[in-house]
Amino acid sequence: MQFDANSMFKKYKIQFFLLFFLLIGGVFIQILVTNQENAEKQRIQAELQKSHKEVVLRIETGINVYATVVSSIRSYIRNSESFPSGLQLQSYLKDLVAEIDFNDSIVLSFVDTSHVFQYVVTPYQIDPAGLVGKNVKDFRTKKEIAKLDELMKSEEILLYSPINLHEGWAAFPFDFAATDNNGIVHGYIAPVLSVKYLLSYSYKSNDDSLFVHQFSDENGVDFSREVVYDNTPIYNKRRDDQFYLNFNIDKSQFVYSDIDFYGLKLTIGTAYKTEFIPSNRLAWTTYFWYFLLCFFTLVFLFQYAKNNKLRLENKEALISIEEQNIELESNLENTQVLIKEVHHRVKNNMQIMTSLMNLQSNESNNEEVTEVLEVCKGRIQSMALVHEKLYSNKSLASIRVKDYVELLVGYIERAFDSENSNPEKRLLLMLNYF
Repeated sequence: MQFDANSMFKKYKIQFFLLFFLLIGGVFIQILVTNQENAEKQRIQAELQKSHKEVVLRIETGINVYATVVSSIRSYIRNSESFPSGLQLQSYLKDLVAEIDFNDSIVLSFVDTSHVFQYVVTPYQIDPAGLVGKNVKDFRTKKEIAKLDELMKSEEILLYSPINLHEGWAAFPFDFAATDNNGIVHGYIAPVLSVKYLLSYSYKSNDDSLFVHQFSDENGVDFSREVVYDNTPIYNKRRDDQFYLNFNIDKSQFVYSDIDFYGLKLTIGTAYKTEFIPSNRLAWTTYFWYFLLCFFTLVFLFQYAKNNKLRLENKEALISIEEQNIELESNLENTQVLIKEVHHRVKNNMQIMTSLMNLQSNESNNEEVTEVLEVCKGRIQSMALVHEKLYSNKSLASIRVKDYVELLVGYIERAFDSENSNPEKRLLLMLNYF
């Protein structure tokens, strides 16, 4: 049997078209869902980038404010008639930060050329940690001391990596040469600003519940608003609850930026506190309705195929019935022809018998024989009438008795129509009902 693709396509073209459109719809839905997921990921990444840029901008703003304060202190020292005392520095510092709300978040230290603390002041306290008379070499590395020696020979303001202060908080140290108005170097000034004050700029937004930030120096040392994790003694008992290591976040999820302030390179990172998984609700809803559509389409195709099969079976059954009807009609015609032939033969036989009896009756002189023949002729005639009535009707199952009796009585009247007989005919009205 040869496969005919053309006839197969014509037969199942509706199924082919529906399946084709379902396939195209599936591809389209997959593209739509993928694009939506990509757009959601891009939106999430854009939110992260936005928050990160805002954090970097706040840090830059805070350090610039801090640098302005340090520059003002240096200008005050250089423009004073004589090198200021500790009380003079404290008074100036208090006036300087009054409008900035630093409080005691800044410590101003004067260190001589041999690296010994001469005086340490805050806006409201004198030497709160008892550092006067101590040497910086006791808690600074040789590399840092060498850098400070070079600083006293330059005009630069340098920002160093954050440190844990004896005052009990982490701070950013700014250092510059302590030069009077005569150009004499007396040592260096070390203003230190609370890291908490500076980093708090990063948390002054409405997205703190979503994002966490990482801060580290050029050596990879992490620091928070309360502590610098550089393996030095920690004097602060408080800890930053927003420190990034408090959250289970992979570093690959962070967005990083490197910034350079006054010789110090800082790395700032931002990430979601919890992994932000794009919502797949729309995808599941889309897939659900697509599969529901596929299900109803398959049900329709199944029902259509079933109905088509029943239609073909009915068509074949009608053709078979038609063929049987044609065959039955042919058989009926043959039967009718046969019946007519039988009818003619029976009729002819009865006529022959009647004719023979008439001949015999005419030749016989015996009245008894003649009477017997007449009786036989009457009986044959009555049978012939019944036979005639049966085959003249449309149905062979019954005859009209009234018509038959009237014909039979008429025949009897003719048979006994003589001078010696005068039969009386009485037809019951009951016959009218048959």
